[in-house]
Amino acid sequence: MSFQYQNPSKKIVFLGLAESGKSTIINSVIEGTIPQLGEKYDATINYQRKKKTLCGTELNIFDLGGQTRFLDRFTGDLSEFVFSDVDIFIYTLDPLQAIDLSRAKYYLELSLERLDQFSPKANIHVLLHKMDLLPKRLINNVSGYITSYLKTEISKNLQFHKTSVFSESIYMVAGEILAQVLDFETDFHLISEELIHSLPNIVSKVQIMTQEGILLHSNENKDNPSNLSAIQIRKLYESSVQHLVSNGGNEKRFFSIEVIDQICFLDFLDNGLALLILISNETEKVLKEETTSIYDQIISISNQISLF
Repeated sequence: MSFQYQNPSKKIVFLGLAESGKSTIINSVIEGTIPQLGEKYDATINYQRKKKTLCGTELNIFDLGGQTRFLDRFTGDLSEFVFSDVDIFIYTLDPLQAIDLSRAKYYLELSLERLDQFSPKANIHVLLHKMDLLPKRLINNVSGYITSYLKTEISKNLQFHKTSVFSESIYMVAGEILAQVLDFETDFHLISEELIHSLPNIVSKVQIMTQEGILLHSNENKDNPSNLSAIQIRKLYESSVQHLVSNGGNEKRFFSIEVIDQICFLDFLDNGLALLILISNETEKVLKEETTSIYDQIISISNQISLF
């Protein structure tokens, strides 16, 4: 008799009113599509199901259409199918749809009732999405009001996030959400700490992400911090991905880029993860003397991560 090993699986459900950004989020963080300002998207009819394997776990992602006729079915006669065995429930909301805020709260409350019934242990997240469309001076006030309104008379623990697909926020939030159900953070921390400890005066930061950009782990050397902001690192990563794509993926996967007094080592691994290491240019002399040793240690770390 033979047994076939099955990867563990997690069910992730996206629900929200129409045009709240669900499909765009999934296309960006799961499929690596770079969104374009002003781009029009077709409405999701009924629902779409997508699968992705990450760190040995199969993610089953349900993108539920947000038109009223679909929402009524999902929270009604299809509720057992939709809400059973949910590990992560993500409710998206467009803060510019203020006229529909009461309707958004209505379907959120219905969803929470169904989760209580079918998946009481699900992690629940509310994305206040498209926050970049608000004037900066209004973001905190608007998000605070919406959060307070949605939480009224709700006892469940809701985790709120302000996001946009045009900033690093959605990729950082996606990493935080996945960390709740994927068992990788401890291992990633040990691996990055090993590199920082072995090269304490050289390595500034170690990041591990999916090749679509979801930030799974970030570890900064407190004694030798990076002077690049999160946005600068994000743009550096995106430009490297675009360079790789424009060359048909035929070039070597390993990049070494000098930017703003930093050297960035970026390794795209065969398992769909990417390793980003920042090194200060101030260590130029050390680099020249120990280049082989440094590369060997970086490759060793890449090989460990490639096993996930």
